[in-house]
Amino acid sequence: MLKILKFLSRTSKIKKGFVTFAIFAIIHPNITMAATESVLENAEKVSSGNTVVTAVLDTLKVHSPEEILKNTTLKHRAILIDEYLKEKDSPMEGCGVEIATADNWEKVMSLGTAESNLGKRAMNYNAWGVMQFNNGKASIRKMGDNWCEAVGAFDKFLNEYPRKGKTYAQRTIEEMCNLYKQPCHLKPVPHHWVTNNKVVLKKMAELDLKAVTLAKAEIESKNVLTFNK
Repeated sequence: MLKILKFLSRTSKIKKGFVTFAIFAIIHPNITMAATESVLENAEKVSSGNTVVTAVLDTLKVHSPEEILKNTTLKHRAILIDEYLKEKDSPMEGCGVEIATADNWEKVMSLGTAESNLGKRAMNYNAWGVMQFNNGKASIRKMGDNWCEAVGAFDKFLNEYPRKGKTYAQRTIEEMCNLYKQPCHLKPVPHHWVTNNKVVLKKMAELDLKAVTLAKAEIESKNVLTFNK
């Protein structure tokens, strides 16, 4: 990569300062987040129609502080989720990566808890109580051939249903009451289904904060980045 960037600095129309920074960033990864953001922003301005600049820009983004933190956080989130599932004696233990990377991972966990105690009272790899209707008859929908596959299928379900109006992914738990869960009520006191979901969502928020903290500590220990305290 270093040789490629040196070659580009001689043969392309890339601004010399940008290439110099790109080389510096590879040699000295311990750069501040603000510095990288500034360079990426300036690079965007000169990248229109220049495939060479765009290629270098993409390389920097892959190793940008945001991506490093995001990927390391995902790793720790997956580990913490698996630890949580093991603690709860859930059959979904081992699917931490699939859950951690799901668009609606918090709801995967909260709805799985409220509906089936994280799969311990489930059929057809369906921890979330999703039904299907054939000829007017309701049955538990099969979500996959294993729990990890089922996580992906349920995440997709949340993103696509209901077909009209806001999807379940876009709704709060309160808005899902008496729609996803029937019957359900919010008054005079919230239905236990709502309460159970809210409790788990709070735990997942705390789990994610811990994942971020662990990720930052790991990154700093490797002298890759430093974060403002």
